[in-house]
Amino acid sequence: ISQVLFFYKGPLSKKGFIRFQPGWMAEGNILWFWIKNLGMSLGLALIGLQSASKKLVKFSLPFWALFLIANLWIFQPWEWDNTKILTHWYLMISVLGSLTIIKLLSHKKKIFKILAMVGFIISIWSGFLDTIRLTQYKNVKIRFFNNQELKLVEWVKSNTKKESRFLTADNHDHWLPVLTGRKILLGFKGWLWTYGIDYSYQEKAVNQMFKGDQETKNLLKKWGVNYVVIGPKERIKKINEKFYESNFKKVYELGDTKIFEISNFEFTDFDK
Repeated sequence: ISQVLFFYKGPLSKKGFIRFQPGWMAEGNILWFWIKNLGMSLGLALIGLQSASKKLVKFSLPFWALFLIANLWIFQPWEWDNTKILTHWYLMISVLGSLTIIKLLSHKKKIFKILAMVGFIISIWSGFLDTIRLTQYKNVKIRFFNNQELKLVEWVKSNTKKESRFLTADNHDHWLPVLTGRKILLGFKGWLWTYGIDYSYQEKAVNQMFKGDQETKNLLKKWGVNYVVIGPKERIKKINEKFYESNFKKVYELGDTKIFEISNFEFTDFDK
């Protein structure tokens, strides 16, 4: 209850981000929306519910309640995240659907056994195709980090303290926060937003630090920055690289990435 109250009155806005949205993501007919998304699984589950024991029916009621709630209210800034609630309900209807298939398979008439197999295959077909796709590793693989980034990781782990704080870009696949365990000032904004965290204050500070002006000195000290990384991901931002080259010690450089140490320093005047 305390978590619900926190998010309802959370930092994203004065009203929080829990909102009433009947139909969830359905545009139009909600029944048709769920038929398209669940297909045979929904039918098998409803049949299973009719033939299930009273104990199982009673056990399933909270799951159906979750389904109803998730179709009426959005509990995250990103409406798709209601799937985290619907997943529990889907596990329950899988049990009910399995019950239907088992009963059909145990029927004496072959036609019912055939229907059971058809229903089973249709229910798992999309998941089967997706699993097959994932086994085609050469075609679907995505390289997260290259050899240069792995070398940067080793340097940071070997030459900086665990509690060190870094100024970096906020990409979700940045090598430093993912692989070194070091702190950064601002993480991936997409995830922060989905948790309802107001990151605007940190974002403004980070952008100001990358500009490299007289205010940067105070901000670096205020936020306790120990190192600044300037690489391909940072250069996508508007960054004053000359400022850091002129005012800070470059402690490591590899390929197109530089790491500057922030310690006692004096500013050097130069034309930006």
